[in-house]
Amino acid sequence: MSTESNPSPFFEWPTMMANAMQHYVSMFAPNALNQPILPGWDIGNTYYVTEQNSSAPGTEKAILESNSYGRQIGKIMDALTEMIAQQYQDAADRPKSLQDLMDMHDEIEKIKIRQVKIRLGQIKKDLELLSEKDQHAYQSFLKRLP
Repeated sequence: MSTESNPSPFFEWPTMMANAMQHYVSMFAPNALNQPILPGWDIGNTYYVTEQNSSAPGTEKAILESNSYGRQIGKIMDALTEMIAQQYQDAADRPKSLQDLMDMHDEIEKIKIRQVKIRLGQIKKDLELLSEKDQHAYQSFLKRLP
C-alpha cells in the first residue's frame, strides 16, 4: 500500500480554475504594464551635453551648474543693450535688428517684474497663513525684516 495519497479531483478545482483564468486573462492583458508619467514632459531644465554637441562636455556641465544658459544669455543681452543705448541714444537711429533686441530686452524685463509680483502675492498669502497659525513664528520673521 502506498503512503502517498492522491488528492481528490474536488480539491484540485481551485488550482484548475486559477490556471484557466490566467490563460484567458493573458490573452487580453499584457504580462507587464509600463505607463510613463507625463510623457514628453521635462521637469526642470534639461540639457543634453554630449561629445556630439560639445568638444568638452564635462566643462560645459560644470559651467551650467554655476551659470545656466539663461543667465549667460541675460548677461550678454544686458551688456549689448547698454552698448546699443550708448551708441544710438535716439531709438529712431537704430537699425531694426538692434531695436528688435532692445524691444525683446524690455519685454523680458516686464515678464520678470510680473513674476516678482506673482511671487510677492504668494508671500503675502504665506505670511497671512503664518500669522493665523503660528503668531510666534510670524513675529520672529517680522523682526528679521529690514
